Formats: sequence, structure tokens, C-alpha cells
Amino acid sequence: MNKKGLLFLVLVTVLHSACTQSLSLEEALQKALKHNAGLQSSAYSVQQSKALIKAAAELPKTDVNLMYGKYNSINNDNNITITQTFPFPVSIARQVQLARKQHQLAESDYEVKRQQIITEVKSVFYQLLFLREKMRLRQRADSLMGELAKVATVRYRTGDGTLLEKTTAETQHREAQLQVVQTRAEYYALLSQLSALINAPVTNVEGVLQERAASVADTLLKEYNPLWKRESIRFEASRAATLAESSRLWPDMRIGYFNQTLIGVQNVDGSDVYFGPGTRFEGFEAGITLPLWIFPFRHRIRAAKLNEQASAAALQQTGVQVQSRWAQLMQQLRSVAELLQYYRQQGLPAAELLVEQSRKAYQAGEVHYVVALTSYQQALRIREEYAGAINTWNQLIIELEFLSGNSYEEN
Repeated sequence: MNKKGLLFLVLVTVLHSACTQSLSLEEALQKALKHNAGLQSSAYSVQQSKALIKAAAELPKTDVNLMYGKYNSINNDNNITITQTFPFPVSIARQVQLARKQHQLAESDYEVKRQQIITEVKSVFYQLLFLREKMRLRQRADSLMGELAKVATVRYRTGDGTLLEKTTAETQHREAQLQVVQTRAEYYALLSQLSALINAPVTNVEGVLQERAASVADTLLKEYNPLWKRESIRFEASRAATLAESSRLWPDMRIGYFNQTLIGVQNVDGSDVYFGPGTRFEGFEAGITLPLWIFPFRHRIRAAKLNEQASAAALQQTGVQVQSRWAQLMQQLRSVAELLQYYRQQGLPAAELLVEQSRKAYQAGEVHYVVALTSYQQALRIREEYAGAINTWNQLIIELEFLSGNSYEEN
């Protein structure tokens, strides 16, 4: 990296360090659930689907007709007819049921989105803790390399060391400094990602890197998995859609009322009686409408059944995938647990011993610079790998919590 790039990274670090706003994981989750724009959009979809339930029992518009003219005699009569068509009750009931299932599907989509946001926030948060620990380790490496460089300089001046040894030590020290700056830049870049998730500014997180408690069962109950639950409701909604399409074959019912004049002479009980414009005649009508051309209906029903079959296959495949992923994660978790145990019992103590013994031996002139440098680098690698193993453990637990449907419970 050139000097301009290094200067830019330092500037980014200074600008972020100037702000002090930090938050805990609990605060980050609460802000995400409250302010995340994608989650809010999904919530509006739930409200929309709920409103559509009441609109599912929709009736066709009322038909109001006015007829005026010489339709009975040479006199101008008028006729007012009001007609209303009603879908068959079975059809209305199935449309309402479909709307309810679609509302449940919208709620399930929201829950999946909510769980995904929670999972992503936790994942980023623990990744930030890992990067901060990594930065701390590299700062320590910077300090150790600085000590080596000072000793190498003293040895060179006293004639006990070489120019190559001094130059190499100074170069390693500068590289260690650069790694600190680069890790810090990665940390603040990930903070920006967290800020986007919670839709609020954040410049630091609280907490230290440690193993997340394994609060998951050994086996997965897919009934609690948000992805499987959503596909299950989607399948139920597709079945409701098939029934709704089938109900369209039922006849619609129609009732009507008319009110009119019949100006002129009418024979009533053998006598001629004149009826003027002030006398009105009324009556009712009733009927049904039948689908004579049923082929479009049949094709829509067939399409709905195919969609139902596709939903059933997707549900089955989702169940297989979540079970398979769960088994993979549990296997990885067991492997990481063994790795963590090794680092705690052997790796970390060995790393501490390497650093202390190498420092003393090099300062005393008992070992060459290359030996001390190799020991330092090996100790740093062990510590970083241990921090990486903790991060891997945490990421596995977070994904397992998502699959189990137990990502987060609000207080």
C-alpha cells in the first residue's frame, strides 16, 4: 500500500474515532426491529393483506336502470329497475378464506424478514467484536515488532548485529503497523454495515469477544423453522386458491326490483279504469347466471392445482434443506468445539511461552533475529486463529438459532 492509501486509512480511523456513540447487542437488535426500512416495508404488507380480508366478500356493483318513453302506449311512461348480483355463498366463503391465508402468508413473510434482520445484526455485531479483538492482537504484535526493531538497532550499533537484521526488523515493524490500520479500517467499514441495518449511526460496539452460549437443541423441529413455516402457509394458501377458483363454477344469484308507470286504460274486473302518471306498478325479479363457456374456468382451476403441486414440492424441499443444513452446522460446531478446547489447553499457553522466551533470548543475544521473529509470528497466528475459532463458533450458533426459530425474544 502506498503512502496515500495509508494516509487515507489513518484519516478514516481518526474521523470515526472522533465519534463516541456505541451500543450493545441488545440495543442494536431493538433499533433494527424498530427502524429497519425493509422490516417496516414488510409490516406494511401485513397491514395491507389484513385490510384485504374485509374486501374479499366483495359484491358486484348494483345495477340501476331508468327507462323512459312510449314502451306501453302513446304516453311516455318511466321504469326504474334495480338489480343486484350475488356470488354463490360458497364462492364468497372461499374468497374470504383465501384472503385470510394470504394474510397469514404476509405475516409469515414478515416473521422470516424479522428473523433474517435479527440474524444479520447478530452476525455483524459478533464479527465486529472479532475484528476488534484481531485489532488488539495486531496492536500487540506492533508493540512486539517495535521491541525487536529497537533491539536490532542497538545490536547493529554495538556491532553484534547486521544491517540486514536491522532493516528486516524495521520492515516487519512497519508491516505490523499497516496491518493495525487495515484491520481498523475493516472494523469501521463493518460498522457502516451495522448502521445501515439499524438505520441509525453507530461508531462503536460494546462487549468483548467470547463464545456465545449454545442455546439450541440437538435436533431441529422444523415446525419452528421460519422458512419451513412460511412454505407451509404458502402451500395452504395455494390450496385455498384452488378452492376459490373451483367455486367460480357455481352460479351467481340475481335479484331485482322494478317500479314503473303504465299510463292508460286497463281492464280491471271487467271495467275499464284509467291509470295516470301518479299510479305506479312494482314487482320483483330473481334469477341465476350460469357459466356457459366453462373452458377458461377449467384452465384457471388447472393452473391453480399446478401451483398447489409446486408449493407442495417447495415445502418438501425446504424441509430437506433445513434438516440438511442443521446437520452440517451441528457437525461443524462439534469440530470447532474441539478446536477451541485445544487452543485453551495447549495453543494459547504455548503462544505465551513462545513470546516470553523469544523476547528474553533475543535481548540476551542467545538466538538469532529470525528465530525470534518466527516465534513471534507463530504466537500471533495462534492467537488470531483462536479468535477466529470463537468467531466461527458464534456465527454457527447464530445460524442455528435462526433455523430453530429462536433468534431473539423481545423483552
